[in-house]
Amino acid sequence: MKGLEIRGDFDNNLKSRLREFWEWLVTPPRPIRIARSGWIYLSITIGVGFGALASGNNLLFIIFGGLLSMIVVSGVLSDFVLRSIHIKWELPEVVVAGKASHFSAGVTNRKWYFPSIDLHVEVQGERVRCEPAYFPVVEKRRTRWSQGELIIPSRGIVEIKRVRAFSRFPFHFFEKMLYVKTSAMVYVAPRPVPWEWKTVFTGAEGVHERPVKKDEGDDLLNIRPFVPGDNPRLIHWKLTARVGEEMMKVMGEPPGATCYIRPFVEVPEGLQLEQVLGKTLYMARKLIDEDWKVGLILGGEVLHPASGKGQLFQIMKMLAAFRPGERFQPPVIGDGTVSVVEVRP
Repeated sequence: MKGLEIRGDFDNNLKSRLREFWEWLVTPPRPIRIARSGWIYLSITIGVGFGALASGNNLLFIIFGGLLSMIVVSGVLSDFVLRSIHIKWELPEVVVAGKASHFSAGVTNRKWYFPSIDLHVEVQGERVRCEPAYFPVVEKRRTRWSQGELIIPSRGIVEIKRVRAFSRFPFHFFEKMLYVKTSAMVYVAPRPVPWEWKTVFTGAEGVHERPVKKDEGDDLLNIRPFVPGDNPRLIHWKLTARVGEEMMKVMGEPPGATCYIRPFVEVPEGLQLEQVLGKTLYMARKLIDEDWKVGLILGGEVLHPASGKGQLFQIMKMLAAFRPGERFQPPVIGDGTVSVVEVRP
């Protein structure tokens, strides 16, 4: 039994080694891609070669040899750029759909004798558009950092499958590449949709709705001079009589209030759902900026209220990971005294 286990491990290791060798054979570590200018250069080189063979002109043979030597020099130098380098990267955990987000890339040049010049580093994954991080030069035995941009057009969880480093040094005829496999997840939150919401207060007196508007609320936040266009009902008459100038009461919601946001997700998958989730993110961001404690009721999941950027990130991750079509039981929140905002299309 023990021998069979050892034989099985040996077979598995042999298969994995053969698979790795086959991948290396089919996809070399530094594959090459011909740029548009490279195709033009190759066309000119082939034309000069045919002209030299047809005419027997020694000068054309010399020119043809020089053109071929430039191809060799380009391949050797671009290979030196990618040799003995170590690539590091830092990806954002949460991004917004359709919005450019920055990622950081670092390149360590371990060579003793040759710098890495004209180097680009980008991340690759499904639905990922990337503007590479650019390194004009990375000196020998040095580490340099740069930033690139990635754009993911739609909501969801996206896997970054590999990182690609490439260089067109020295003539931009050919693009030599180096791939590094990875497995990183990026949460793509919906694009915020601005809107004016209604706060639903549930309590012993029942349920009622109140639009949230400027200069309205339960608490007196500030007093300021009257400005044309203000609501006359908010004039502080006692203070106005005392100072001889019309003074306005600035009303609003108390700082540090608590509420839950409940998006209405029982809608067809598509633009309506994305609109509801986008409104949810917009509202959560605005309330957290105003020091509210915000929770989220999404399907059958509940995120309890909290404040700060960390809570906003958790809300963005929940919205990114939500999958429609799942059956769930609406949760019961507290004793009915917490404000709940329902978001609809």
